[in-house]
Amino acid sequence: MANSSRPTGSQIERSSVQYEMARSFPGLFQNGRKRPSTSVSCRFASMSNKKWKPFYLSIFLLSSNDELTPLPSDELAFMQAGLGKRTVSLDRDLTHVELSRLLQATYPKMVELQDRWLLYKAGGGNGRRKMSAIPLEAEGYTGAMLRKVSGGGKGTLYIVPLQDELDLSPLPANAPEFALMPKASCKHCFAEMPLQMLALHDRKCASHTSPDLEIISDDDDDVQFPEVLQTPVPVQTTKEDHCPQQKGDVQCPICGISFPVLLIEEHASHCGQRTEDTTSPERELHTETDDISCEEDVIMWLKSKVDTSKTFELCVSRDNMFERGLKLWKRNKKATPINPLRIKFLGEVGIDTGALRKEFLTTMVSGIEQRLFEGVKSKMPNYSVNDFDEELFRIAGEIFATSIAQGGPAPRFLQRWCYNFLVSGKLSLDQVLDPSLSPLITTVF
Repeated sequence: MANSSRPTGSQIERSSVQYEMARSFPGLFQNGRKRPSTSVSCRFASMSNKKWKPFYLSIFLLSSNDELTPLPSDELAFMQAGLGKRTVSLDRDLTHVELSRLLQATYPKMVELQDRWLLYKAGGGNGRRKMSAIPLEAEGYTGAMLRKVSGGGKGTLYIVPLQDELDLSPLPANAPEFALMPKASCKHCFAEMPLQMLALHDRKCASHTSPDLEIISDDDDDVQFPEVLQTPVPVQTTKEDHCPQQKGDVQCPICGISFPVLLIEEHASHCGQRTEDTTSPERELHTETDDISCEEDVIMWLKSKVDTSKTFELCVSRDNMFERGLKLWKRNKKATPINPLRIKFLGEVGIDTGALRKEFLTTMVSGIEQRLFEGVKSKMPNYSVNDFDEELFRIAGEIFATSIAQGGPAPRFLQRWCYNFLVSGKLSLDQVLDPSLSPLITTVF
């Protein structure tokens, strides 16, 4: 009996093997026994019990049956017509009928399609891509199917009308298609509209709201300059003998010699390099005794005030001309903007005879318009304390004056009240249409 209770050699060997296996693979063996494996049916049952979260899908409603995706530049036109891109939330058990109702609620114009539409998916690449139809299942489009086709909502699906063509005319701002979009009020007419529509509305509103927003342009023949003409200078010559518009020859404001209109600019660029000693007394008397009788006289009078004893030289790079030009303009202490401007570009050999100066001033005036002014056509200065502390507005004024006096472009983008204040120092609140500026101007003045 004692011998029968002792473990045999095979039992000892089997127990040691089980012990080693349990120590090496504790996840598969528990207490020396192999863990029972879970059946396939149990695993699928646990997966089916997992909660299925809704997902977001980007959809794009087209206006007609097209094989290519729309251009990015056309998306704003689709949006204004109540079409375009939207984002919807879908569930797994969503049916085709429920999907149709959801799309009709998102796009009210889809009601007239009467379910005559299909979903398309675009291929890879850039620009306008070719689209292919998504085949329907036996029960139509379902939530689970759309999630699989769109990669979990990562791709955009396109709704393509099969036999109808939707209208692309812009909808009013209070249309039901824009009910959920963020809105803002126009600062000119105070009309409330979606943010995407405000950009195009501002172009029309700024040009039709008030004649006070008229642009100061050289093309306007009826523009009067009463404030500029308040400081008259005695006259010796008549208007007919002096205005370049009425005579073929123009008198150089520096040396007093007459040249044809086509040659006066080139001559003035060379003549401006002369020193002040070369200026004749006759020319000094002429500039001090002329009367301003037309707009060209104003420009010529300003040119006569340029001090040619020094040159205002700047060396800039073409890659970052505007930013570097502002810094160098502010740091230059050897001369002032009343001296002739001379430009040199880094890495280029050449002497500025007028063309480089004009190119630089054109770039600077355009950069100032985009950096320091706001608006579409008729613009006003930005409200920026940092730009004011950095004296950027003072530099902008110096660049404007230099550009007008030395052959560059004029800032033809100012609102009427801005122009009147610059030339006269007077300000009329009736011309300021921005309600946020009127109290501030009243406090300052």
